[in-house]
Amino acid sequence: GLNMTASKKASAESSKSKPMRIVSMSVSADEMLLALVGDKRLIAVSPWSDVPSVSCISNEVKNIPFRAQGSNAEAMLAMRGDLIVVPDYSRAEAVSTLRESGANVFVCPTPHSIDEVKQTLRQLGKLVGEEDKAEKIVVEMEQKLQRISKQIANIPQEKRVKVLRMQEKGSYYAPKTSFMEVCRLAGMQDASEALKYDYSCTLSQEEIVLLNPDVFVLENWNYDGRHDASELQKQLLSNKAYQATKAWQKQRAVLIPANHLLTVSQYMVEAVEDMAVAIYPEYVHR
Repeated sequence: GLNMTASKKASAESSKSKPMRIVSMSVSADEMLLALVGDKRLIAVSPWSDVPSVSCISNEVKNIPFRAQGSNAEAMLAMRGDLIVVPDYSRAEAVSTLRESGANVFVCPTPHSIDEVKQTLRQLGKLVGEEDKAEKIVVEMEQKLQRISKQIANIPQEKRVKVLRMQEKGSYYAPKTSFMEVCRLAGMQDASEALKYDYSCTLSQEEIVLLNPDVFVLENWNYDGRHDASELQKQLLSNKAYQATKAWQKQRAVLIPANHLLTVSQYMVEAVEDMAVAIYPEYVHR
């Protein structure tokens, strides 16, 4: 019975040292931590987690008491968090102020790909004493992606498409985005990947026409009640500047939930599914 007592003692120890008042400061960490520890141990999330168009957890965070703003270290410390998870793009001074005051701070890498999401989930899982939960989430992600890729395998090469993500001001380009990976996993290509610029920019109408996407992808969100994505869809498909593109000729512009497209958490797989279902409805279903 000695081992039994030792392991009991060990588990009592570990639950004692598990952080119970966790403060999170970025939407992707909010989404991962909520899945790992639930809303009882999470005492603060970022204000963005309340915004349905940006966050996949806006309903689930309603009972979490505080919202963490990065700029104010005093307010952060007043929450008496036993673990503060800050994004890797936080200002160095803010991080050192928190650390100097004795807070337990983890600088959380911002994932850009599914692999990085898995890595970050596992890191956070270790930190909050929920490694099994992290593994379970990773497995669920993998299962969903496998299910989608099995269905995509049936799509003939000539039916595969190039898509371009369009916003109100045209198409925004960045050299490496999570959207490129979402497209790859959904059996299509982000047309802008062909550009290989090493800087971010907004593409001109000429560049968009040259890229010649088969389908325009629009973020479906209405952040202020005055920006209806279906309005933008109409404008885009009636804009003669794009009439040389296949997307315009076939009148194909799909609306995808913005919170799935914007996220870099386990919910990225939802964006993959959304895209595959919207663009290949005869091959892929939920």
